[in-house]
Amino acid sequence: MGNIKVLHVTRLKLFVGLREKAYKAALIDADQFVIRKIHYFFFVEFEDGDKILVPCSKDLSSSVQFEDFV
Repeated sequence: MGNIKVLHVTRLKLFVGLREKAYKAALIDADQFVIRKIHYFFFVEFEDGDKILVPCSKDLSSSVQFEDFV
């Protein structure tokens, strides 16, 4: 994800929950989505079922799914 934010300790809260829920919250916080598969060119299928054309970016090209596609 690579997004680093500096927060004062008073703004932090203890997360009590399952690891999977924490992972999903972290994805939302970082504006990231899980790629299920790249079908052709940059037509990408995401874990939530959305299929869209996305522009080439470092975020996309550094994914495991992109390496599998290439």
